Amino acid sequence: MPLSQVNDRFPRLKLEKPLETRDMAKYIAERSTLSPPDIIAVIYALSDVLLYNLSIARPVRLEGIGIFRPSIKLDGTLQIRFKADKSLVRELNLQKNNLKHKITHRENLGKSLSELEEQTE
Repeated sequence: MPLSQVNDRFPRLKLEKPLETRDMAKYIAERSTLSPPDIIAVIYALSDVLLYNLSIARPVRLEGIGIFRPSIKLDGTLQIRFKADKSLVRELNLQKNNLKHKITHRENLGKSLSELEEQTE
């Protein structure tokens, strides 16, 4: 059986459009003493700090968010690997009921690969 048929049965999230920097800045500003322009400046500075440190092969850990690590592919292309902080993943899973209307093939959650293969026969 082609893997693509089984892959089509996997539960997936229907993602919303990405939260943009300016919207994030407004959201954070409502919950802090910083203004949206200050927050945008911090986000751009964070990007610069990430780039510099990753370019010298230094991983960057943001507490409560995760760790960014540079890696290299066989062809020499550099990549950035991200591993979410365990507490962030744990909190997301505590809120997973908020996502139940955004899951395609929800009925297949918890099924094994062989059970999904049986569905396509």
